Amino acid sequence: QRLKKHASILYSSVEDSSIIYNNEDGNLVDKTKSMLRIGYKFSRPHTIKGTILASVMAVTRALIENPTKLSINLVPRALTGLVALLCGNAYIVGINQIYDVKIDEINKPFL
Repeated sequence: QRLKKHASILYSSVEDSSIIYNNEDGNLVDKTKSMLRIGYKFSRPHTIKGTILASVMAVTRALIENPTKLSINLVPRALTGLVALLCGNAYIVGINQIYDVKIDEINKPFL
C-alpha cells in the first residue's frame, strides 16, 4: 500500500505503472517491460554510473600494481562482483526514495 502511494510520486511514467496495477489480463510482455522500466527509473541510473566507474578504477589500479595477477579467469568473478555492487546500489537508492519522499519533493521537485 505504501509503495503504491510513493510510486505515484516517484515514477514520471504513469503509463508504466497503470499497465502493471490496472491491467489484470494484460500482455505478459508489456507487464514485464513496464516492470523493468519502473525498476530502472527507481534505481536512479545516474548513481549506477558512479558505482561502475569506482569499481572499474579500483580493479584497474589493482591490476596495474600487480600485473602478474592478470588472468582471464578473473573476468567472471569481476562481473559477479559488479552485479553485487549494482544490486546494493539499487537497494540503497530504493530505501532512500521510499523514506525521503517529503524531503525530495522540496529539494528535487523534478524527480
